[in-house]
Amino acid sequence: MHLCLFTLLSEAQEILDDSNKGMIYSTEFCFGTGVGNVRIDNSILDANYERTYGLKFLATYKFVSNLAVGGTAIYDYYSDSGFLLLGPDVRYFTSSADFSPFVSANLGYAISVGDDNRSGGFYYYPSAGVKIDIDRKVDLLLSLGYKRQRFSEENVEVVDIDGLETTVQKKDDFSVGFLVISAGIMF
Repeated sequence: MHLCLFTLLSEAQEILDDSNKGMIYSTEFCFGTGVGNVRIDNSILDANYERTYGLKFLATYKFVSNLAVGGTAIYDYYSDSGFLLLGPDVRYFTSSADFSPFVSANLGYAISVGDDNRSGGFYYYPSAGVKIDIDRKVDLLLSLGYKRQRFSEENVEVVDIDGLETTVQKKDDFSVGFLVISAGIMF
């Protein structure tokens, strides 16, 4: 019983410890593969051929030793164009030990970069991983997550109707999902 009470008191002291409060930053490289189906309006296509590559930048404030809230910016590249994903980030670390599992959640808006025919849309990106202490100021982050993103694409097609050529503007709405592996550093 004394051991159980001591464990509870040390965990409570760790949560209330002010020494772990403050700003934390991270940079991560992300690689993902398409999973599930791509929804294009009412059509469904296989997404397994898609690959995504990206960089994630994070700035959060650690309120208590285990909870961090802040913002994230992710540059993501797939389907021959880039997207800038912006939104809040919430992370919960199971402890402040040298090795700590964590869960995180991002959601926000993706802005199309470099493709005038595409417009952005809503995204969400939950993940789980581990933080491994490299030294007192730098940690290694490894995580696995699922990212779901929406975007629209406009195309102009030339159609021949009874010998008369006309242009038709078409807009497709996409919803894509990726299983994403991330690795980076937190400082």
